[in-house]
Amino acid sequence: QSSGSNLAWNGSTWQENAVYNNACLSVAYWELVLPVSAWQEGAAYQITPHALDYSTPTFNASTGSVASYTYDTSAPTAAVTWPQVNPPQRYYTAISSIQGTATDAFAGVKRVEVRIVILLDGVEEREYNGAEFVVSGQEIWLNTGQDASPWSYTVPYSSNFVSGLTYAIQAKGVDNSVDDNGYNNGDRHSNGDLVELGVNASSNVFTRDTSEPDSAVSLPANNKKVSTLPTISGTVGDTGGAGVAGVKVHVYRVTGNRTWDGAGFNVVGEDLSDTYWFSTNYDLGRTTWTYNAINDATWDTAASREYRMRSKATDRAGNEETTLTIRTSTFDAVTPFSAVTTPGFR
Repeated sequence: QSSGSNLAWNGSTWQENAVYNNACLSVAYWELVLPVSAWQEGAAYQITPHALDYSTPTFNASTGSVASYTYDTSAPTAAVTWPQVNPPQRYYTAISSIQGTATDAFAGVKRVEVRIVILLDGVEEREYNGAEFVVSGQEIWLNTGQDASPWSYTVPYSSNFVSGLTYAIQAKGVDNSVDDNGYNNGDRHSNGDLVELGVNASSNVFTRDTSEPDSAVSLPANNKKVSTLPTISGTVGDTGGAGVAGVKVHVYRVTGNRTWDGAGFNVVGEDLSDTYWFSTNYDLGRTTWTYNAINDATWDTAASREYRMRSKATDRAGNEETTLTIRTSTFDAVTPFSAVTTPGFR
């Protein structure tokens, strides 16, 4: 009987009046087969058994306990939300945990499982078994131990994920219509084959990148004297695969012991804190950068002064350049002098 609409199955369709159907009896077991089309997704049902014996002149009858359930063949939805895969964030230096969501319309989420594999040229090479990556002949799904959304799963990242390799993370939700063997509780197709229901998976692909990008100041050249410098420029590159995200520059005036603060050389001392690193003009995919916020008047080219310049790059995985190259340059404002000594004047 459909408890929501108070309709009863009569063997071929649903009717308003209560009715018992003759079941197939086999020793101590009975079975009543209904077509799949008879069930409505998300609807609540009650099954009431009614048994008769062969006693005469009147059959002895008994009514068994009522079984109530909801028909649910919809798989839950599971997704990995971290690490993200939206470009350009597909490269990571470290991941503290895998995170995601899971929902189910009717039965509710029973558990969330994850699968982590190494991809080589798009082909699954090794699987994570909970301790290490191994060659496996079958998929290895790890129980996160969680049934709520959002969920998370912690993996010892630094010891298991190798820089430069690409990984795929899959998440699978299993709802409460599935028993511990992975099958739907009692549901069968009309041909009698057990089917795995209530599961759904999604996956994210990312690459670990722990390589630092590299940058340098190329103009002005190191230990060279200049009389004008409208633009500082340099080079940048990244071998880890993530690609350069940006380049910053730091300028220090040795003469007078002052640091550039974005408007002038107003900070006393060589202050290398993040505040005094300034973003350069850099386009994604390029190997050069420029910085033109300091003009000749600010450089104070009227006086001979020495400057130190550093550049620092960051890639799209979050790796920051730590080995910095220093470029030293001096403004030469002294006008050269020349004279004719020979022949002499009389």
